[in-house]
Amino acid sequence: MGDQPLVAGRDCGPCAMCCEVLRIEALDKPELTPCAHQQGGCAIYPDRPPACREFYCGWRALPFVGAHWYPPDSGMMVFPLASEKRLTVHVDPARADAWRQEPYATDLANWAQAARRMGMRLAVVVGRQEVAVLAE
Repeated sequence: MGDQPLVAGRDCGPCAMCCEVLRIEALDKPELTPCAHQQGGCAIYPDRPPACREFYCGWRALPFVGAHWYPPDSGMMVFPLASEKRLTVHVDPARADAWRQEPYATDLANWAQAARRMGMRLAVVVGRQEVAVLAE
């Protein structure tokens, strides 16, 4: 994802949700575990591995993801996996029902329809539980 243009005016700011949610092989960091290097910012930022350097969540990279999806505000991180034809929304387990609330529920319904048209799938992941979001 690192080679595509990012959405103008959006930066990570204090968000570090990707540093907790994602598995990072190069750091031996399992998914759903805070990164040991995340200490109010990345302690190894200049030397972070390519997996970290090249990753941008959907809020940063996808123009159709509205500003209200900023992970610290929404409690969710949009994670596109083009290689798997999949869009995943990781939900903070402390806010497990956030994806069912508006405006997120409507966005997800629209994304599911678009995903189906493009031969992709949409999934919501809360902790280790995955729910497929199907187009109506």
